[in-house]
Parts: sequence; structure tokens; C-alpha cells
Amino acid sequence: MPILEGTVRGALEYMFEQYALELGRSDHGNKNRFPLAPGVARPVLQDLPFKIETNEYGQLVLSPHKPRHSFVRSRILVQLLRHVKADGAPTIEFSVETPKGVKVPDVVWIASARRQQIPDEAEASPVMPEPCVEGLSESNTAAEMAEKRRLYFETGAEDVWTCDPDGHIRCFDVDGEQTASALAPLFPTSIE
Repeated sequence: MPILEGTVRGALEYMFEQYALELGRSDHGNKNRFPLAPGVARPVLQDLPFKIETNEYGQLVLSPHKPRHSFVRSRILVQLLRHVKADGAPTIEFSVETPKGVKVPDVVWIASARRQQIPDEAEASPVMPEPCVEGLSESNTAAEMAEKRRLYFETGAEDVWTCDPDGHIRCFDVDGEQTASALAPLFPTSIE
């Protein structure tokens, strides 16, 4: 992930300080540690051009979005609508609680029964959607994605799919990589 410089870095530091004041706390002198509540839905963070997650220490993890990534997410969502026959719905950027902080899969499908278990006031879902889809960028590492898969499965996901920058889909369940998803066996192996 690129290091933020200049005005963007200054703007982020200002917003983080405003968030600290909103919480009634300050973390002067430690720009790498920022106190977060379980979710990251704070007005001061909403306009950032990043996907915002937290790690197990409550630190913010910011991932920049590129337009291509957004188009791929939309295509995956459309394919989920076409191929998943279960009662439920897809959505984009769905915040979920994990043992190592709040993660935000790019696209998910969540069954109606699971959706009903999520409190309306939740900032991050305590209920994991069945498939979680992560769109990969050049900055994602194999170790990072293996850890996200482990966290998603540990908290209830049935499938985790990845989509590489060229649009190739890989499907995993708790036993490892599969040729197709049990939830959507006809889901394409490539998104164009």
C-alpha cells in the first residue's frame, strides 16, 4: 500500500484527530495507533476514498479503491443475483466482525435468515454472510488473503471467493480450494 504524503496525509491525520475528539480521547504522538470502536462507521471517516477495516489491535487499515475494482465488484454482484437461488441478497462492502477486527469483504451474499440476526444498530455485522468475495489488487499478499479466509470461515462463512485483477475467480471452502461453490455451482470462473 503506498505511503500517504502531503495534503492527503495531513487531511487523514486531521480527521483521525477529530474522531479522537469525538470519542473524548486523544492519541498525540502515536500516529500508528488510533482508538476505534468495534465498527468504523464514523462521520469523519465516511468521505475517505478508501475501504476501511481494522486489525486485531484496533488500528485502521486503509485500502485505496480504483475504478476498475468497483466495476469488478458490480459484475460479481450481478452474477450473484443470477446464480444464487437461495433466499437472500447480495451487497457490496459489508462490514463484519472477526476475532481480528472489522473486515469488509468486497461483495457478499447474505441469506434472509442470517440478515434477521443482525441488530439494526450494528456498525459491523456479528453474523458472517455465506459467501464473502474479495477483489484482489496488486498489493494483496497470499498470506493476507489466507488469513482473511481463515477469519471468515472461523466466524461462519461457507465460501470465500477471490477475484484477481484479471477477473479470475477462485472458490474456497473450509477444506480448501474448490472447482465451484456449493451455493452457486454455475457461477462463472471469470468476470469480464
